[in-house]
Amino acid sequence: MTPAYDLEETKKLARARSSMTLNRRIRSFVQNRYGVRDVGSFVSKLICSINPDDFYKCEELEAVPGVWADIYSGVLFEGEEWYVKFFIDDDGAMRLSVLSATWDGYIH
Repeated sequence: MTPAYDLEETKKLARARSSMTLNRRIRSFVQNRYGVRDVGSFVSKLICSINPDDFYKCEELEAVPGVWADIYSGVLFEGEEWYVKFFIDDDGAMRLSVLSATWDGYIH
């Protein structure tokens, strides 16, 4: 299986932070573990650290049938291995929606 989204395009959207959305769970996780106020910048750097070899799988979202999310596992960042799940909404303006960003194997 191959990723549904181009990793370089994903990183470009992450760097443009205004084109990236994060859920409350991600914000809480990063703030509580790292004391970071600018969670968007932290997650942008996390996404930009993803390597193509970190790709784990692509899966269809249960809540949004027909939309696929890419999952990267074992992403090395801030001395931890991370699990990152996202999709790109290309209806009009391109938006990167990050659904999960947590330590790999961490139950959340």
